[in-house]
Amino acid sequence: MHPGGLIAVLRSALVLVVAGIGSQAARPRLFAAGAIVGGLLLVKVNVGLLALSGFALTAAYFVQPFCRYASVRVIVSACFVGMSFVLTEKLLGQPTVQIYASHVALASLGCVVVMARNRGLNVRSLTSSVSIPVFRKSQTSTRATSSTSGLNDRRRVRRAPRIGSCCD
Repeated sequence: MHPGGLIAVLRSALVLVVAGIGSQAARPRLFAAGAIVGGLLLVKVNVGLLALSGFALTAAYFVQPFCRYASVRVIVSACFVGMSFVLTEKLLGQPTVQIYASHVALASLGCVVVMARNRGLNVRSLTSSVSIPVFRKSQTSTRATSSTSGLNDRRRVRRAPRIGSCCD
């Protein structure tokens, strides 16, 4: 059998197994998914690494205890988006490879955004776990007032929402 056919069969099996991870019997499905990813690594390393990064991304967003920690989601998401550049590093000097790696990275970023939104997370909260000051112009900023309430209206600080438990 050609490696491409075996890769297609293993990837299809991985999608079927990962699709049911949220069910009651998650542990056997996780073991099966790990075995399939190991098989993909043995057939072709770069395809196996892409499958491993996708499986890690799925685990970071949907599997307990990983989905409880924002830092795990941020690290795994960054690795998932940057994986195309890592796998093409030897040929990254060629313009076609640069275009290909950037397209795969943008598609990976789209996957991360979709997964975050499906879990009900604010996409901004993935990158900011601390409060970020945002200064807005208010109607009182154009008027010269000597009261302290006018000063407070000028410096409104919006805090990033806190990430709660994302797991069911």
